[in-house]
Amino acid sequence: MNNTETPPIALDVITITVVTMQEEKLWQRTVTLPFGASLEESLHASGFFNDFPTRSILELRIGVLGKHLPLHHLLQDQDRVEIYAPLRVDPKIARRRRAAHREKTRHIKKKMPVNDLTQA
Repeated sequence: MNNTETPPIALDVITITVVTMQEEKLWQRTVTLPFGASLEESLHASGFFNDFPTRSILELRIGVLGKHLPLHHLLQDQDRVEIYAPLRVDPKIARRRRAAHREKTRHIKKKMPVNDLTQA
């Protein structure tokens, strides 16, 4: 064996980061997993269910870098697994509320003519 050869690179493990926002605080864990690990395996390895025992794996929306993916999705090295917070308000209802608020503020901001009788 020649001493100038570089040793083989270990590709049998990947390092990923699991993150979520809980009550306005960032929860983050970096874990090392075997190559070919899934999203579900990353959740268990990170200790998420130990820190949040009331959360069910069936209710979670999970993805990588902003893209929602299924639990069986295989991870790549340096992936950022994100656990998305549940929606507080239905998006359709929120849109209707914003539209109603905009309409209301338009009427307030309109310049109403002032009836000034002193300038006749």
